[in-house]
Amino acid sequence: MVTQSSDRVAVYLPYATLVTGIATLEVGLPDKLHKSVWRSQSGGIQAQLLSAFKFLRLIDEEGVVQPRLKQMVEDRENRDMHLRAAIEAAYPSIPPLAASNASQNDLENAMRAYGVAGTTLDKAVRFYLQAAEHLGLVVSPHWRKGRATITPSATKKKSSKPKIKRDAEESLFSPPLPSQDMIKVDLGGGVTVTLNVTGPITQLSREDRDFLFGIVDTMRDHEAKQREPKASVDGKSVVAVMEAN
Repeated sequence: MVTQSSDRVAVYLPYATLVTGIATLEVGLPDKLHKSVWRSQSGGIQAQLLSAFKFLRLIDEEGVVQPRLKQMVEDRENRDMHLRAAIEAAYPSIPPLAASNASQNDLENAMRAYGVAGTTLDKAVRFYLQAAEHLGLVVSPHWRKGRATITPSATKKKSSKPKIKRDAEESLFSPPLPSQDMIKVDLGGGVTVTLNVTGPITQLSREDRDFLFGIVDTMRDHEAKQREPKASVDGKSVVAVMEAN
């Protein structure tokens, strides 16, 4: 649940998703962001990314790109430094708590002041601690990444997954759900090509990133051509040629 006490709501999506959202803008940063720039993401994730960018003051309330976001996108080598500065500025009450070895309850109370509650509060806490782990922010030894959700089945039987596997699944860069980073193109005749990207794009080399985005652009271009209107010439169906404005 998100409270209505503030127009700026703390980030409550996975840290890796935020990093991917920033990296996606390397193909071209518009002057004003709209959630549609993250075409491969679901509508819910698009809205959360836009909210996160506003909270971190990477864009203003109208979506206009701010200098810090421009730095993050263009200065990929120092992106972590810029992102750390943005997070420290957005959560001014939390670093002092970390330095004083504050309790989990203190952290959650501080996070509530940033407009979150309930399950969204847990997600906001998890984001901050994931970011802290990756960016080297100081945290209290008493803090953990949100409360565990207990289900009836969980009370009957503990997870049979080995601890190593569970740790891997909860690691900072756990692969996102296929529906969040998937592009599909219908080639006709029942043939569909699917590109499913998992893992942190920012860890790729420039050559690999160019290769990946080249595939994405090719698939989108083909998809756009499939949608072009058709015209009939001499009884035969042909694709009408249209010039882009």
